[in-house]
Amino acid sequence: MNSKKNLVLRVIFTILFLATCVRIFYFSAQNGDSSGSLSRKVMRDVAQVFTDDETRINQAVETGEPILRKIAHFSVYTLLGIFAMGMMSTYFKNLDFDKAINKQIVISILLGALYATSDEIHQAFVPNRSGRVIDVVLDTIGVANGTLLVAIVLAILQKHYKKIKIKK
Repeated sequence: MNSKKNLVLRVIFTILFLATCVRIFYFSAQNGDSSGSLSRKVMRDVAQVFTDDETRINQAVETGEPILRKIAHFSVYTLLGIFAMGMMSTYFKNLDFDKAINKQIVISILLGALYATSDEIHQAFVPNRSGRVIDVVLDTIGVANGTLLVAIVLAILQKHYKKIKIKK
């Protein structure tokens, strides 16, 4: 990949990574009441798709809201991992693919884990919110998920590129 294209990709993925961090910060800055209210509203909307019974809807909200929050954590951090790995994939171009991809994976997961940790520390200072170690773990697993998804795609592309190169 030429250096100009690599730089453009680096800038794009860096902007996406930082924009996701800002979005996460925004969600974490909501007090516990606002954050919980949003989760309950989404869960209520989902439950209403399946039933009109108010008792069942309330039960679904009560049961599903904590699960929905964990899914949201995992999903947004998976996205952060995708962007981190996209950004890191523009570095270490002077190394062979296996060494480069390993460094990119490790750095991407570390960046995500550090951000997850800082996010939970931030939440500890927000009214009616708390910083939880289990959320750092879940967020880091989400980052690893996104990172590994990109690594798999890059490995497939690398293998495909080698086949094309050999045929020429």
